[in-house]
Amino acid sequence: MTCEECDKCRDMGYKFCIRCGESFTDAPVPGPMPEEEKGTLKESTLNKFVVPSMVLIFVACIASVAVILMDYGPTANLFEEKGIGLWIYFFAFFDLPKLTGMGAVLFWVFISVTAIICTAVFLWKSRDAFRFDSADYMESTKKTPLFWMGLLFGSSLLLEVILNGIFTMLGMGVETPGGLVDLTLEEALMLFTEAAVWEELMFRVLLFGLPVVIVGYALKEKGSWKHLFGGFGSSKLTVVLLIFSTLLFSIAHVDSWGFMKIFTVAIGGFMLGYVYMRFGLYASIVCHMLNDYSMVWMLGISDVFASLLLIGILGLGLLNLPLLYKKTMKGIRKVKAMPQTCFSFEAIPVSDVQEETVQEENDEDKDDQDSQGPRTD
Repeated sequence: MTCEECDKCRDMGYKFCIRCGESFTDAPVPGPMPEEEKGTLKESTLNKFVVPSMVLIFVACIASVAVILMDYGPTANLFEEKGIGLWIYFFAFFDLPKLTGMGAVLFWVFISVTAIICTAVFLWKSRDAFRFDSADYMESTKKTPLFWMGLLFGSSLLLEVILNGIFTMLGMGVETPGGLVDLTLEEALMLFTEAAVWEELMFRVLLFGLPVVIVGYALKEKGSWKHLFGGFGSSKLTVVLLIFSTLLFSIAHVDSWGFMKIFTVAIGGFMLGYVYMRFGLYASIVCHMLNDYSMVWMLGISDVFASLLLIGILGLGLLNLPLLYKKTMKGIRKVKAMPQTCFSFEAIPVSDVQEETVQEENDEDKDDQDSQGPRTD
C-alpha cells in the first residue's frame, strides 16, 4: 500500500517516502538473510502490540462523540449564558472580543461539529485497520492514523505521567489551575472541546501549516493552500516548524500551569505536531480531544469507565515504548536524507543513498546479533 508521493520519492533516489514513511530499502536481497529476517520479525511483533491500543483508541473516540451528542443542548445553553473568550497566539496572546449570546452558541456548534467530523474522518481514514481478513493486515494498518495514535497516545501519556512523578518527588510539581477541580460536565465539554479545536487551529494551522503554505507560494507551487490542513509529510522545513510550534505550544501553558508544564506539554506537542504533519488537521484535533477528555468521560459516562480506559491506555503505552523508541531513532536518522521542503524534490545521489542504506543495514544486523547472542548453526 503506497501513497501518491511514493513513486516520486523513489525516482528521486530517496530511501523512504516523505509523505507516508514507506521504506524503499526493505526489498529482499538474493540469497539467505537469516539475520535480516529475524530483525523484521522482531519489529512485526512489536507492531502487533499496538493493536490492543488501537481498540482502546477506537472506544475512546466513540465515547467522546457519544458524550458530545448526549449533552449537546445543555452545553450550548452554557455557552450562551457564560459566553466565550478567544485568543490568537503568535509569540504572544491576543485576546479577541468575547463571544456572547448567539455568537457563543454558534461557536459551540462550530467546534462540536468539527470535533465529530474530524473523528468520523479519522475512523474512515483508518478503515484498513478493521479489515482483519486482509492478507497484508499489519502492512496496511501501519499506514493508518489509528495505528499511529495507538502507538503514540498511550506511550506519550505514560511519559508525561512519569515526568510529572519525577517533578513531584523533586518538589517541582506541575500546578493544576483551580478552575479545573470542580467542573460540571457542560463546563468540561465547553473547555476541552474548545481546546481541542481552537488550539489546533492556532498552533498547528497558524504556526505550522501557514508557514509551509507561504514557502509553497514563494516556490510557486500550485495548490499550496491545501498544506494549511497538514498531511504534507516530512522535510527539513517541517521538522524545524514542528519544533518551533511545539515550543510555543508548551510556553503557552506556563501562565496557567507553571513553568514545569513546558516539559510535559512538549511531549504531547510533538505528538500532535507529528500526526498533523503526517496525516492532517483532523488527526491532531482527535488526538488533542482524547488527550483532554478524561474528565469528560468521568462526568459524562462514569468514573469506572474513564479509569479503566486510562489504565488500559497507559498499560499498553508501556508495551509500546520499545517500538516508539525504535521508530523515533529511525526517524532521527532519516532527517539527513530528507528534502529541504515538502515541495522541492531535491534529488539525492543514488550512490549516497545506497551507501548509507548498506551501512544502516549492517548496523541493524550487528544489533540483532548482539541482542540474540552467538549463533550456533
